[in-house]
Amino acid sequence: MRSSAISPLWSVAALFGGAVLTAQLFWTVLPAAFRENDSGDYRSFYEPVARSIMAGRGLMTPAGSAAIDYPPGHPIILAAVLGVAHATGLPESDALRIFLLACAGFSAVLLFVSAGQVWEPRRALVAGIAWIVYPPALWLTKQPYSEGPYLVVLYGGACIFLKALFHSEGRTCLSFLSGLLAGVAALIRPAAIGFGLVLALLLWLASRVLPAGHRWTLIALLLAGNAAAVLPWECWVWYRTGQLLPLSSGGVRGVLDGLTFAVIPKSFRQTEALPSDVHELMRSIEARQDTIKSAGDLVSVVSRTFLARPWPVLKLVAMKAARSWYATDSGRFQIPILAIQVVTMGLVLLSTRAAWTSGGLQRLLVCGVWVVIAYFWGMTVLVLSIARYMVPAIGLAFLLLPALLLRAPRSSL
Repeated sequence: MRSSAISPLWSVAALFGGAVLTAQLFWTVLPAAFRENDSGDYRSFYEPVARSIMAGRGLMTPAGSAAIDYPPGHPIILAAVLGVAHATGLPESDALRIFLLACAGFSAVLLFVSAGQVWEPRRALVAGIAWIVYPPALWLTKQPYSEGPYLVVLYGGACIFLKALFHSEGRTCLSFLSGLLAGVAALIRPAAIGFGLVLALLLWLASRVLPAGHRWTLIALLLAGNAAAVLPWECWVWYRTGQLLPLSSGGVRGVLDGLTFAVIPKSFRQTEALPSDVHELMRSIEARQDTIKSAGDLVSVVSRTFLARPWPVLKLVAMKAARSWYATDSGRFQIPILAIQVVTMGLVLLSTRAAWTSGGLQRLLVCGVWVVIAYFWGMTVLVLSIARYMVPAIGLAFLLLPALLLRAPRSSL
Protein backbone atom coordinates (compact mmCIF):
# COMPACT_ATOMS: atom_id res chain seq x y z
CA MET A 1 0.00 0.00 0.00
CA ARG A 2 1.05 3.58 -0.50
CA SER A 3 2.25 5.45 2.54
CA SER A 4 -0.06 8.12 3.89
CA ALA A 5 2.59 9.64 6.17
CA ILE A 6 2.82 12.62 3.86
CA SER A 7 -0.41 14.10 2.58
CA PRO A 8 -0.36 14.48 -1.23
CA LEU A 9 -2.13 17.82 -0.82
CA TRP A 10 0.59 19.12 1.45
CA SER A 11 3.20 17.74 -0.94
CA VAL A 12 1.61 19.63 -3.82
CA ALA A 13 1.54 22.87 -1.83
CA ALA A 14 5.14 22.41 -0.68
CA LEU A 15 6.39 21.64 -4.18
CA PHE A 16 4.58 24.59 -5.73
CA GLY A 17 5.84 26.96 -3.05
CA GLY A 18 9.34 25.49 -3.23
CA ALA A 19 9.47 25.93 -7.01
CA VAL A 20 8.31 29.53 -6.77
CA LEU A 21 10.77 30.41 -3.99
CA THR A 22 13.68 28.66 -5.72
CA ALA A 23 13.01 30.45 -9.00
CA GLN A 24 12.71 33.76 -7.16
CA LEU A 25 16.00 33.11 -5.37
CA PHE A 26 17.62 32.18 -8.69
CA TRP A 27 16.51 35.50 -10.17
CA THR A 28 17.88 37.33 -7.13
CA VAL A 29 21.37 35.82 -7.28
CA LEU A 30 21.61 35.90 -11.08
CA PRO A 31 23.95 38.69 -12.21
CA ALA A 32 22.11 41.65 -13.72
CA ALA A 33 23.68 41.08 -17.14
CA PHE A 34 21.98 37.68 -17.35
CA ARG A 35 18.55 38.86 -16.23
CA GLU A 36 17.88 40.75 -19.45
CA ASN A 37 15.47 39.27 -21.95
CA ASP A 38 17.77 37.92 -24.67
CA SER A 39 15.04 36.07 -26.56
CA GLY A 40 15.02 37.52 -30.07
CA ASP A 41 11.91 35.50 -30.93
CA TYR A 42 10.02 37.21 -28.12
CA ARG A 43 10.83 40.70 -29.34
CA SER A 44 10.44 40.01 -33.05
CA PHE A 45 7.40 37.72 -33.05
CA TYR A 46 5.71 36.65 -29.83
CA GLU A 47 5.19 40.05 -28.21
CA PRO A 48 4.11 41.92 -31.40
CA VAL A 49 1.62 39.17 -32.30
CA ALA A 50 0.30 39.12 -28.71
CA ARG A 51 -0.29 42.86 -28.90
CA SER A 52 -2.03 42.42 -32.24
CA ILE A 53 -4.39 39.95 -30.58
CA MET A 54 -5.03 42.39 -27.73
CA ALA A 55 -5.78 45.14 -30.25
CA GLY A 56 -8.41 42.97 -31.93
CA ARG A 57 -6.43 42.37 -35.14
CA GLY A 58 -5.91 38.69 -34.43
CA LEU A 59 -2.86 36.59 -35.31
CA MET A 60 -1.14 39.17 -37.47
CA THR A 61 2.41 40.51 -37.66
CA PRO A 62 3.17 44.25 -37.46
CA ALA A 63 3.60 44.15 -41.26
CA GLY A 64 0.00 42.99 -41.60
CA SER A 65 0.65 39.42 -42.72
CA ALA A 66 -0.62 36.23 -41.08
CA ALA A 67 1.59 35.27 -38.12
CA ILE A 68 2.63 31.78 -39.20
CA ASP A 69 6.38 31.82 -38.47
CA TYR A 70 5.58 30.00 -35.21
CA PRO A 71 2.45 28.26 -33.91
CA PRO A 72 -0.15 30.48 -32.22
CA GLY A 73 -0.10 29.06 -28.70
CA HIS A 74 2.46 31.30 -27.05
CA PRO A 75 1.23 34.61 -28.53
CA ILE A 76 -2.31 33.76 -27.39
CA ILE A 77 -1.08 32.96 -23.88
CA LEU A 78 1.01 36.14 -23.76
CA ALA A 79 -1.99 38.16 -24.89
CA ALA A 80 -4.00 36.71 -22.00
CA VAL A 81 -1.26 37.49 -19.46
CA LEU A 82 -0.76 41.03 -20.74
CA GLY A 83 -4.53 41.50 -20.89
CA VAL A 84 -4.83 40.57 -17.22
CA ALA A 85 -2.06 43.04 -16.44
CA HIS A 86 -3.93 45.84 -18.20
CA ALA A 87 -7.24 44.93 -16.57
CA THR A 88 -5.77 44.88 -13.06
CA GLY A 89 -3.31 47.75 -13.43
CA LEU A 90 -0.40 45.41 -12.76
CA PRO A 91 2.83 46.27 -14.59
CA GLU A 92 3.34 43.96 -17.54
CA SER A 93 6.77 42.86 -16.29
CA ASP A 94 5.27 41.82 -12.94
CA ALA A 95 2.45 39.94 -14.63
CA LEU A 96 4.92 38.03 -16.78
CA ARG A 97 7.06 37.26 -13.76
CA ILE A 98 4.10 35.93 -11.78
CA PHE A 99 3.06 33.84 -14.77
CA LEU A 100 6.56 32.34 -15.14
CA LEU A 101 6.67 31.55 -11.42
CA ALA A 102 3.29 29.84 -11.67
CA CYS A 103 4.51 27.79 -14.63
CA ALA A 104 7.55 26.69 -12.64
CA GLY A 105 5.33 25.65 -9.74
CA PHE A 106 2.82 23.75 -11.87
CA SER A 107 5.58 21.94 -13.77
CA ALA A 108 7.04 20.61 -10.52
CA VAL A 109 3.60 19.60 -9.23
CA LEU A 110 2.72 17.79 -12.44
CA LEU A 111 5.94 15.80 -12.35
CA PHE A 112 5.17 14.81 -8.76
CA VAL A 113 1.62 13.78 -9.62
CA SER A 114 2.88 11.85 -12.65
CA ALA A 115 5.45 10.04 -10.55
CA GLY A 116 2.72 9.29 -8.03
CA GLN A 117 1.04 7.08 -10.63
CA VAL A 118 3.90 4.62 -10.13
CA TRP A 119 5.72 5.43 -6.89
CA GLU A 120 4.67 5.98 -3.29
CA PRO A 121 4.11 9.68 -2.49
CA ARG A 122 7.30 10.13 -0.48
CA ARG A 123 9.38 8.71 -3.29
CA ALA A 124 7.42 10.54 -5.96
CA LEU A 125 8.50 13.81 -4.33
CA VAL A 126 12.00 13.17 -5.66
CA ALA A 127 10.83 13.88 -9.22
CA GLY A 128 9.39 17.27 -8.30
CA ILE A 129 12.33 18.27 -6.11
CA ALA A 130 14.86 17.32 -8.79
CA TRP A 131 13.02 19.54 -11.25
CA ILE A 132 12.93 22.46 -8.83
CA VAL A 133 16.73 22.50 -8.46
CA TYR A 134 17.64 21.54 -12.04
CA PRO A 135 19.67 24.55 -13.31
CA PRO A 136 18.54 24.47 -16.99
CA ALA A 137 14.92 24.48 -15.84
CA LEU A 138 15.62 27.46 -13.58
CA TRP A 139 17.28 29.28 -16.46
CA LEU A 140 14.08 28.96 -18.50
CA THR A 141 12.16 30.88 -15.81
CA LYS A 142 14.18 34.06 -16.15
CA GLN A 143 12.35 35.45 -19.18
CA PRO A 144 9.17 34.78 -21.17
CA TYR A 145 10.42 31.79 -23.15
CA SER A 146 7.63 29.68 -24.63
CA GLU A 147 8.89 26.73 -22.56
CA GLY A 148 7.10 27.97 -19.44
CA PRO A 149 3.52 27.26 -20.55
CA TYR A 150 4.73 24.54 -22.91
CA LEU A 151 6.12 22.46 -20.05
CA VAL A 152 2.92 22.83 -18.04
CA VAL A 153 0.77 21.62 -20.95
CA LEU A 154 3.21 18.89 -22.00
CA TYR A 155 3.58 17.52 -18.47
CA GLY A 156 -0.16 17.81 -17.96
CA GLY A 157 -0.71 15.64 -21.03
CA ALA A 158 1.88 13.12 -19.85
CA CYS A 159 0.31 13.00 -16.38
CA ILE A 160 -3.16 12.33 -17.76
CA PHE A 161 -1.74 9.74 -20.16
CA LEU A 162 -0.14 7.83 -17.27
CA LYS A 163 -3.44 7.97 -15.41
CA ALA A 164 -5.21 6.50 -18.45
CA LEU A 165 -2.52 3.88 -18.87
CA PHE A 166 -2.33 2.60 -15.31
CA HIS A 167 -5.95 3.01 -14.18
CA SER A 168 -9.07 1.74 -15.91
CA GLU A 169 -11.49 4.33 -14.52
CA GLY A 170 -12.30 7.06 -17.05
CA ARG A 171 -9.72 5.70 -19.49
CA THR A 172 -11.58 6.77 -22.63
CA CYS A 173 -12.00 10.39 -21.55
CA LEU A 174 -8.45 10.54 -20.27
CA SER A 175 -7.09 9.23 -23.56
CA PHE A 176 -8.87 11.98 -25.49
CA LEU A 177 -7.73 14.64 -23.00
CA SER A 178 -4.08 13.52 -23.12
CA GLY A 179 -4.14 13.75 -26.91
CA LEU A 180 -5.77 17.18 -26.71
CA LEU A 181 -3.03 18.49 -24.40
CA ALA A 182 -0.35 16.97 -26.64
CA GLY A 183 -1.88 18.96 -29.50
CA VAL A 184 -2.00 22.16 -27.44
CA ALA A 185 1.67 21.63 -26.55
CA ALA A 186 2.46 21.43 -30.28
CA LEU A 187 0.65 24.74 -30.77
CA ILE A 188 3.06 26.30 -28.28
CA ARG A 189 6.26 24.63 -29.48
CA PRO A 190 6.32 22.61 -32.73
CA ALA A 191 8.80 20.12 -31.25
CA ALA A 192 5.73 18.36 -29.84
CA ILE A 193 4.26 17.84 -33.31
CA GLY A 194 4.73 14.06 -33.03
CA PHE A 195 4.17 13.73 -29.28
CA GLY A 196 0.60 12.53 -29.79
CA LEU A 197 1.86 9.76 -32.06
CA VAL A 198 4.46 8.80 -29.44
CA LEU A 199 1.71 8.53 -26.82
CA ALA A 200 -0.38 6.45 -29.22
CA LEU A 201 2.56 4.07 -29.75
CA LEU A 202 3.13 3.75 -26.01
CA LEU A 203 -0.57 3.12 -25.46
CA TRP A 204 -0.52 0.30 -28.00
CA LEU A 205 2.60 -1.29 -26.53
CA ALA A 206 1.62 -0.94 -22.88
CA SER A 207 -2.03 -2.03 -23.08
CA ARG A 208 -1.60 -5.40 -24.76
CA VAL A 209 -3.67 -7.02 -22.02
CA LEU A 210 -6.72 -5.17 -23.38
CA PRO A 211 -8.76 -6.48 -26.31
CA ALA A 212 -7.44 -5.14 -29.62
CA GLY A 213 -10.70 -3.33 -30.32
CA HIS A 214 -10.51 -1.45 -27.04
CA ARG A 215 -6.90 -0.53 -27.66
CA TRP A 216 -7.76 0.88 -31.08
CA THR A 217 -10.62 2.85 -29.56
CA LEU A 218 -8.32 4.44 -26.98
CA ILE A 219 -5.72 5.24 -29.64
CA ALA A 220 -8.38 6.73 -31.90
CA LEU A 221 -9.63 8.92 -29.06
CA LEU A 222 -6.10 10.06 -28.24
CA LEU A 223 -5.39 10.98 -31.86
CA ALA A 224 -8.83 12.63 -32.15
CA GLY A 225 -7.95 14.83 -29.18
CA ASN A 226 -4.66 15.71 -30.85
CA ALA A 227 -6.42 16.61 -34.08
CA ALA A 228 -9.08 18.63 -32.25
CA ALA A 229 -6.34 20.93 -30.96
CA VAL A 230 -4.31 21.27 -34.15
CA LEU A 231 -6.82 21.20 -37.02
CA PRO A 232 -8.47 24.59 -36.32
CA TRP A 233 -5.08 26.25 -36.63
CA GLU A 234 -4.24 24.35 -39.80
CA CYS A 235 -7.60 25.35 -41.31
CA TRP A 236 -6.98 28.99 -40.41
CA VAL A 237 -3.52 28.91 -42.02
CA TRP A 238 -5.00 27.36 -45.17
CA TYR A 239 -7.75 29.98 -45.27
CA ARG A 240 -5.33 32.91 -44.84
CA THR A 241 -2.38 31.69 -46.94
CA GLY A 242 -3.53 28.77 -49.10
CA GLN A 243 -0.67 26.72 -47.62
CA LEU A 244 -0.64 23.40 -45.80
CA LEU A 245 2.01 23.74 -43.10
CA PRO A 246 3.19 21.42 -40.33
CA LEU A 247 2.21 23.91 -37.59
CA SER A 248 4.30 26.84 -38.86
CA SER A 249 6.40 28.14 -41.72
CA GLY A 250 9.56 28.18 -39.62
CA GLY A 251 10.36 24.47 -39.82
CA VAL A 252 12.67 24.63 -42.83
CA ARG A 253 14.39 27.69 -41.41
CA GLY A 254 14.96 25.89 -38.10
CA VAL A 255 16.51 22.86 -39.80
CA LEU A 256 18.75 25.10 -41.92
CA ASP A 257 19.90 26.94 -38.81
CA GLY A 258 20.97 23.61 -37.35
CA LEU A 259 22.95 22.82 -40.50
CA THR A 260 24.71 26.18 -40.79
CA PHE A 261 24.99 27.52 -37.22
CA ALA A 262 28.80 27.81 -37.32
CA VAL A 263 29.05 29.73 -40.59
CA ILE A 264 26.23 32.28 -40.36
CA PRO A 265 27.38 35.08 -38.03
CA LYS A 266 24.99 36.29 -35.34
CA SER A 267 25.85 38.97 -32.83
CA PHE A 268 25.17 36.80 -29.80
CA ARG A 269 26.93 33.64 -31.02
CA GLN A 270 30.51 32.81 -30.18
CA THR A 271 32.67 31.25 -32.88
CA GLU A 272 32.99 27.48 -32.57
CA ALA A 273 35.89 25.41 -33.86
CA LEU A 274 34.76 22.60 -36.15
CA PRO A 275 36.56 20.04 -38.29
CA SER A 276 37.45 21.59 -41.63
CA ASP A 277 35.34 19.18 -43.67
CA VAL A 278 32.26 19.86 -41.51
CA HIS A 279 32.86 23.60 -41.77
CA GLU A 280 33.11 23.31 -45.55
CA LEU A 281 29.91 21.24 -45.59
CA MET A 282 28.07 23.97 -43.71
CA ARG A 283 29.43 26.56 -46.12
CA SER A 284 28.15 24.60 -49.11
CA ILE A 285 24.67 24.32 -47.58
CA GLU A 286 24.68 28.00 -46.62
CA ALA A 287 25.57 28.95 -50.23
CA ARG A 288 22.43 27.17 -51.44
CA GLN A 289 20.02 28.29 -48.75
CA ASP A 290 18.33 30.84 -51.02
CA THR A 291 17.19 27.96 -53.24
CA ILE A 292 15.68 26.05 -50.31
CA LYS A 293 12.07 27.16 -50.00
CA SER A 294 10.34 23.97 -48.83
CA ALA A 295 10.91 20.74 -46.97
CA GLY A 296 11.23 18.97 -50.32
CA ASP A 297 14.01 21.34 -51.38
CA LEU A 298 15.79 20.74 -48.10
CA VAL A 299 15.58 16.95 -48.36
CA SER A 300 16.86 17.13 -51.92
CA VAL A 301 19.88 19.26 -50.97
CA VAL A 302 20.78 17.16 -47.93
CA SER A 303 20.39 13.84 -49.76
CA ARG A 304 22.55 14.98 -52.69
CA THR A 305 25.15 16.31 -50.26
CA PHE A 306 25.19 13.01 -48.38
CA LEU A 307 25.69 10.99 -51.57
CA ALA A 308 28.56 13.24 -52.59
CA ARG A 309 30.22 13.59 -49.15
CA PRO A 310 28.80 11.04 -46.69
CA TRP A 311 31.56 11.25 -44.07
CA PRO A 312 31.24 15.00 -43.26
CA VAL A 313 27.46 14.62 -43.12
CA LEU A 314 27.74 11.73 -40.66
CA LYS A 315 30.22 13.71 -38.56
CA LEU A 316 27.84 16.68 -38.47
CA VAL A 317 24.95 14.46 -37.37
CA ALA A 318 27.11 12.94 -34.62
CA MET A 319 28.16 16.41 -33.47
CA LYS A 320 24.57 17.58 -33.42
CA ALA A 321 23.54 14.51 -31.41
CA ALA A 322 26.21 15.29 -28.80
CA ARG A 323 25.51 19.05 -28.78
CA SER A 324 21.87 18.36 -27.95
CA TRP A 325 22.90 17.68 -24.36
CA TYR A 326 25.12 20.68 -23.57
CA ALA A 327 25.22 23.33 -26.32
CA THR A 328 23.65 26.78 -26.17
CA ASP A 329 22.59 29.09 -28.98
CA SER A 330 25.14 31.67 -27.86
CA GLY A 331 27.94 29.18 -27.22
CA ARG A 332 28.26 30.35 -23.60
CA PHE A 333 28.28 28.15 -20.47
CA GLN A 334 28.65 24.92 -22.43
CA ILE A 335 31.24 23.34 -20.14
CA PRO A 336 29.20 23.93 -16.94
CA ILE A 337 26.09 22.64 -18.69
CA LEU A 338 27.95 19.54 -19.82
CA ALA A 339 29.01 18.87 -16.21
CA ILE A 340 25.42 19.30 -15.00
CA GLN A 341 24.11 16.98 -17.70
CA VAL A 342 26.68 14.28 -16.98
CA VAL A 343 25.63 14.19 -13.33
CA THR A 344 21.92 14.41 -14.17
CA MET A 345 21.90 11.70 -16.81
CA GLY A 346 24.18 9.54 -14.69
CA LEU A 347 21.49 9.56 -12.00
CA VAL A 348 18.82 8.90 -14.62
CA LEU A 349 20.74 5.89 -15.92
CA LEU A 350 21.17 4.51 -12.40
CA SER A 351 17.47 4.97 -11.71
CA THR A 352 16.63 3.38 -15.07
CA ARG A 353 18.44 0.23 -14.05
CA ALA A 354 16.79 0.14 -10.63
CA ALA A 355 13.32 0.72 -12.06
CA TRP A 356 13.79 -1.88 -14.79
CA THR A 357 14.90 -4.47 -12.25
CA SER A 358 11.76 -3.80 -10.22
CA GLY A 359 9.50 -4.83 -13.11
CA GLY A 360 5.76 -4.09 -13.20
CA LEU A 361 4.71 -0.46 -13.57
CA GLN A 362 8.27 0.69 -13.09
CA ARG A 363 9.45 -1.24 -16.14
CA LEU A 364 6.63 0.21 -18.22
CA LEU A 365 7.64 3.67 -17.05
CA VAL A 366 11.24 3.04 -18.10
CA CYS A 367 10.13 2.10 -21.62
CA GLY A 368 7.87 5.13 -21.91
CA VAL A 369 10.43 7.62 -20.61
CA TRP A 370 13.17 6.43 -22.94
CA VAL A 371 10.89 6.42 -25.97
CA VAL A 372 10.04 10.05 -25.16
CA ILE A 373 13.75 10.90 -24.67
CA ALA A 374 14.54 9.32 -28.05
CA TYR A 375 11.76 11.33 -29.71
CA PHE A 376 12.87 14.69 -28.33
CA TRP A 377 16.52 13.87 -28.97
CA GLY A 378 15.68 13.16 -32.60
CA MET A 379 13.70 16.39 -32.90
CA THR A 380 16.60 18.35 -31.37
CA VAL A 381 19.13 16.79 -33.74
CA LEU A 382 16.85 17.72 -36.63
CA VAL A 383 17.00 21.45 -35.85
CA LEU A 384 19.46 23.63 -33.93
CA SER A 385 20.86 21.14 -31.44
CA ILE A 386 20.95 22.90 -28.06
CA ALA A 387 20.38 21.66 -24.53
CA ARG A 388 17.38 23.93 -24.03
CA TYR A 389 15.34 21.75 -26.38
CA MET A 390 16.10 18.61 -24.35
CA VAL A 391 14.91 20.06 -21.05
CA PRO A 392 11.28 18.81 -21.45
CA ALA A 393 12.45 15.24 -21.99
CA ILE A 394 14.89 15.39 -19.08
CA GLY A 395 12.08 16.58 -16.83
CA LEU A 396 10.09 13.47 -17.75
CA ALA A 397 13.20 11.36 -17.13
CA PHE A 398 13.05 12.60 -13.53
CA LEU A 399 10.01 10.34 -13.11
CA LEU A 400 12.54 7.50 -12.83
CA LEU A 401 14.59 9.07 -10.03
CA PRO A 402 12.39 7.69 -7.20
CA ALA A 403 13.80 4.28 -8.13
CA LEU A 404 17.02 5.32 -6.42
CA LEU A 405 15.12 5.14 -3.13
CA LEU A 406 13.45 1.84 -3.98
CA ARG A 407 13.81 -0.97 -1.48
CA ALA A 408 11.29 -3.46 -2.71
CA PRO A 409 9.29 -3.60 -5.94
CA ARG A 410 5.57 -3.07 -5.99
CA SER A 411 3.81 -6.15 -7.27
CA SER A 412 0.68 -4.64 -8.82
CA LEU A 413 0.19 -3.94 -12.49
